[in-house]
Order: sequence, then C-alpha cells, then structure tokens
Amino acid sequence: MFFRSVAVQIRSCLKQSGSIITFLILLAFVLQNFILNVQTYQGDDVLSMVHPMKLLVLNEFGGYLNIEMFSVLLQVYPLLLPLPAVIPYAKERQTGESILLAARIGGMRYAFSRLLSVLVTTFIIFTVPFLIEIGLNCISFPLEAQGDPLGIGIYDPKYPEMVRRYLFSGLYIRSPYLYAVVETLFWGLCSAIFAAFSAAFVAVFRFKFTVFYLLPVYLFLNATTLLSAKVAGTTAWYYYVLPYNERLKNPAYLWVLPILLLIAVLATARGGRRDCIG
Repeated sequence: MFFRSVAVQIRSCLKQSGSIITFLILLAFVLQNFILNVQTYQGDDVLSMVHPMKLLVLNEFGGYLNIEMFSVLLQVYPLLLPLPAVIPYAKERQTGESILLAARIGGMRYAFSRLLSVLVTTFIIFTVPFLIEIGLNCISFPLEAQGDPLGIGIYDPKYPEMVRRYLFSGLYIRSPYLYAVVETLFWGLCSAIFAAFSAAFVAVFRFKFTVFYLLPVYLFLNATTLLSAKVAGTTAWYYYVLPYNERLKNPAYLWVLPILLLIAVLATARGGRRDCIG
C-alpha cells in the first residue's frame, strides 16, 4: 500500500504543470548551451577542442562564453525546486485533500509517501535534462578532446592541483565521462534534498498563500552565498553541487545534506502524527 501510494503520487506530480514547466525550462538551458557550443566550436581542430564534458551547462566555467545564461540558471534554480512536487503537496493541504488521503491510508503513511514522492519527482526533473546534454555532447563533439575552458592544459603544473579540488576527483581521473554522469546524479540528489527541506515546512506550517513555500529553500541557498562573501572559506551551495569547481572545499560542508534530510524526516513525522485520525 505504501509504495503503491508513492508510485501514484510520483505519477501525479510528474503530470503537474509545475513539473512540465520546470523540465522545459531546464531543457531550454541545456539546448541553448548545446547550440551555442556547436556554433562556437564548429570546425575546430580536436587538439584545440574543449573536453565535451566540460562544455556542460552545469560547469561553472565551461559556459564562460555564455556566462549570463549560467548566472540566470543559478538565480532561478532555488525558485524552480519546489514547483514539481512541493507546491502540489502544499495545495493538497490547503484544499483539505490531504485529510481525505490521510484518512484513507493513514496520516503517517500519507506524510512519508508524500515526502518520498517529493524526493523522487524532483530528482527525475532535475537530472534527466542534464543527462540528455551528456548524450548530445558525446555524439556531437570529439571524445578525444582534452582542452579546458579556462585555458589550462593537461601538462600545465596547475592542472593536477585544479583537478584534485574537484568533488569526487578520483573518479574524474579514472573516467571523465563517468564523473560527469555521477556529478549529474549528485546534482539531482542535492536538488531532491533541497526540495524535501522545503516540503518540511509544508508538513508543519500552514501558510495562507502557496508562494510562501518557495521561500525556505530560496532563503537557505542564498544565505550560503551571502555567508561565503563575508567569512573565510567556501560556503556557497554551488561550489559543492556543481562539477568542475576548482575552489578548495570544506569536507564538513557535505554534512549539510544529511542534516537537511533529517529535518525533512522529523518534520514529516510530526506532520504525520498530527494528521493521524482515530
């Protein structure tokens, strides 16, 4: 019953306008970046060509030819996160539909099935467009290319130091293509956890206006960016979530993800107990 409920809710969320709009927006970023790269590198010699995986839209510096597009993606990302599954969850609670569902399958079951549907739906929406881009780049650009968009050659003394600062750098050394896939899945996982954090507020609080549920994750992510500018160290969320970032990272920062997920689980449990009937 539980997993059946999760599957039904995931299908329902994926059909929602918020999911479709978010997917199309992310796909538009991917296609625009892909077309720009094709136009830019058309006819280039393979020796001067940038590595296909470093042309991905998620590469902070790979898109330096269209840096405005990358900047827009970072700005709209926190606002897109709740659209696929969190906002439908909030609407269910506002309309009272959640009470009927909780009465049918149980308050705790409903709450946790909803949380799991938020995680899975968000993961799918924020992963698939960028996996498509990996496939497009592998088909369209020479796989033998080794260039870096920053202009640092593989024989430059700075190159090994830069690579060591990548998240999962060991995997990149073994296979840059597998690294791109894993990092894209990690991006989707982080997006899912951020959305779950937003869903925690749906489970516990009742806001009159649905738009307020966009604020928790938006304020959190922007707080990490502001903090990065005021204290020593790298705290901005995108330094850890995006691949090919050469900034020195604090390993303790990755504990933020389990903490956010724990907050979501505890808030869901509280909301589930409150919705239990009988």
